[in-house]
Amino acid sequence: MQEDNDRVVRSGFTLIEMLVVILIILLLSGMLFKIAGMVGGKASRAKAVTDIANLESALAEYYSVYDIYPPTSDNKYQFEYFSGQPAGLQALLESNNDPDKDGFITDCDERIAGSDEERGWGQQKSGRGQSLGYKYGLVSYLWLRERDKEQQPHWYDKDTERDKAAKKRWAHCLKDLTVQKYGIKMKRNIAGTEFIYTNMVMRVVDPWNRDYKYECKPPYMQYKLWSVGPDGKNGTADDINNDAFNE
Repeated sequence: MQEDNDRVVRSGFTLIEMLVVILIILLLSGMLFKIAGMVGGKASRAKAVTDIANLESALAEYYSVYDIYPPTSDNKYQFEYFSGQPAGLQALLESNNDPDKDGFITDCDERIAGSDEERGWGQQKSGRGQSLGYKYGLVSYLWLRERDKEQQPHWYDKDTERDKAAKKRWAHCLKDLTVQKYGIKMKRNIAGTEFIYTNMVMRVVDPWNRDYKYECKPPYMQYKLWSVGPDGKNGTADDINNDAFNE
């Protein structure tokens, strides 16, 4: 009987042996997590590189049509959200939506010299109305601009037929990019009346869910495109970019 008990004791693990086994498991788990993180990090960087290459291809197509690069230094496209506007603001917008009438509400973000119609801006009539805070970021130049029930039919924000045809040329370059859409609360005083309303924003994001950075200045013949990388800080070693301004 005593021999059987001794056999049971000897066949089991001691406390020290169990602790050693647990330690080994923890060490292996840590190594696996580290390897998985490295693999995931490399995959994210590879995705960002691919995204930037696809955006560059679309920008090259844009240049071939308009003879400039998208004239903006922003990513986000912000526009009126039809179902998010108070009744008073909707009435004001609808009653001032004809560019041939005085009082027309316009938004001249930054117009370029030359033929606006040819360069995707629509017609421009200066000296009328006021800005509603629209932002024409990169998304508005490369993707079709939202219409339907989410977009007031302002003439200056529409894609022309030429724009629509051009955007079909580079649509295949953009199919794997991630575009996010979200609403933001706005406050503005118009004609003495304060309105709180909702605008919609669209942006193209990198694998870390941050905006791709785009910069293009007059005369809009070169641009810079980059991701701030996993650390989220601009100008650090892990930024992912197109290396230099395009000539």
